[in-house]
Amino acid sequence: MSGGLAGTLRERVTVLRQGAERDALGGAAGDWVEVARVWAAPRPERSVASKDGAVRGALRWTVALRPCPVAVGDRLARGDGLLAVTAVERDPATPDRILVHAEEVA
Repeated sequence: MSGGLAGTLRERVTVLRQGAERDALGGAAGDWVEVARVWAAPRPERSVASKDGAVRGALRWTVALRPCPVAVGDRLARGDGLLAVTAVERDPATPDRILVHAEEVA
């Protein structure tokens, strides 16, 4: 994703973060709340397919965004789907963007 970013941001995504509430066993019980709504440029990452063409595992995405409050463990809502954030890259050489790596949530 080199070059101009503005022309590639064509999809709206919502950054969601789970609330801090805990259940009786200490697990997360909070609702997902909106943290930000931003323009994004998602692209599927290369996936591994078997001999019969079936994709193994969850589909992975790299999503370019303007800097916003997003962290590992958050989710990105796009269209009818959800992506679970697995990594966030911030490169000092490109301060106008962050790259988010995510997997589709079943």
